[in-house]
Amino acid sequence: MSSFDGSGAGPSPDWISFPPQGFAPTEIVSWAWTVHLKVGDPTAGTLAVTRASDGATLKMTKLPLLAGYGSYGAVAFRPNGWQAAGGETYRATFSGAGPTLSWDVKAVDCP
Repeated sequence: MSSFDGSGAGPSPDWISFPPQGFAPTEIVSWAWTVHLKVGDPTAGTLAVTRASDGATLKMTKLPLLAGYGSYGAVAFRPNGWQAAGGETYRATFSGAGPTLSWDVKAVDCP
């Protein structure tokens, strides 16, 4: 089986994040955040998260991930001492593993 042979015609972005840019349920914004890079070693990078409403820098703890699944390298970070709040925007900046990447995550309360 060749699930990841790269022969498909679908999108192949240089990087992927979770939560992704844009709106995301508050619950998953409080889960681990991941950065996946097509090229390079993401484990060399750091993730800074800033809350837009007050400019506070929020602590993140780097987590090890096992390699060997898929074609992208990945690293994870867990919120350390904070929970996402509905209506807040969080600016993520990943640096130190190639070009600096930035995206905004807008937490939404889902009933």
